[in-house]
Amino acid sequence: MGCYLAANLIGIGTVVEAVFGIDYTIAITVAMFVAMIYSFVGGYYTVAKVDQFQALFLLFAIFLVPLITYTHMPGGFQQVSKVARDNAIPMTLIGDSSWESIRSIIFLAMGWGLGYFGQPHIVTKFMGIKSPAELVKSKWVGMTWQVLALGFAAIVGFIGIGFFNASLYDPQLVFVVMVKELFNPLIGGFILCGLIAATLSTMDSQIIVSASVISEDFWKYFVKKHASDKELIWVSRLSVVALSFFSIYLAYSKNSTVEKAVLYAWSGLGCSFGPAIIMALYDKKANRHGAIAGIAIGGLIAGFWPSILPYISSFDIPSMIPGFFASILTIYLVSRAYAPKVVA
Repeated sequence: MGCYLAANLIGIGTVVEAVFGIDYTIAITVAMFVAMIYSFVGGYYTVAKVDQFQALFLLFAIFLVPLITYTHMPGGFQQVSKVARDNAIPMTLIGDSSWESIRSIIFLAMGWGLGYFGQPHIVTKFMGIKSPAELVKSKWVGMTWQVLALGFAAIVGFIGIGFFNASLYDPQLVFVVMVKELFNPLIGGFILCGLIAATLSTMDSQIIVSASVISEDFWKYFVKKHASDKELIWVSRLSVVALSFFSIYLAYSKNSTVEKAVLYAWSGLGCSFGPAIIMALYDKKANRHGAIAGIAIGGLIAGFWPSILPYISSFDIPSMIPGFFASILTIYLVSRAYAPKVVA
């Protein structure tokens, strides 16, 4: 979770530095303190309410910007097609029918898609629901938001091909540069808050989850089993502060792109906890021994896969794929090997 927090800070620092010219280290420090303070004071309830507002704000921003950009782009769709053709940019989901293209699409989808099952900061939102009866409704709300947000994010990149004539110096900043060029500073500043809001909404959830793990799963289990609620609250709050400073330390180096940093952390969490959640729901024989073994195997593979891969394959295989399925297999086998004996 600390690595994931650092990845989000890298994203915020990159955006703020590009837009406002504010030093990267100052930007990530301010962002971390903002998230840390309201997470420290308000806890889960505050984070849930803030996330709700930020999600709606981001959805509005990511819908508005490509729409306005398209109206200001001479030639419209024809311009996008021409630039893509001149620069050999494929305009289809699968560039060609070769095995390499199909493999890339499958790896991309599985490398990100499988990770959703094991993200603690996402799962805890479902755990905090008022009633299990509301889960069906939350499923449709969540999936609708995902389809709209990710769909418009893809449209931003699509329109950006024609708008920038494939000359943007850093593709990560396509949304940011669009806003800077098309909107006056006041409106543009509010829109770009959507980007920062999206990142903060992820950060605060991760801070709360991590603090909960330290207080409930570590402190209460290993240090003081009969700790009072007041003591656990303060352990949780101090954990918020400690994790925040640790994440700032990791982010200062800025030694990776936002995508790579997020994918590394996403894969680690997804491989560790996703298989355990799935097997707990659908395998009646899954047990504690299998879950612990699966979490360990998935996490280790995800963590060391980037160092192992060059010795195994000449093409990039996301760590999510071997880590996720190795974890599921481990849970299945270990659960059955250590199944409780039935006494006749």
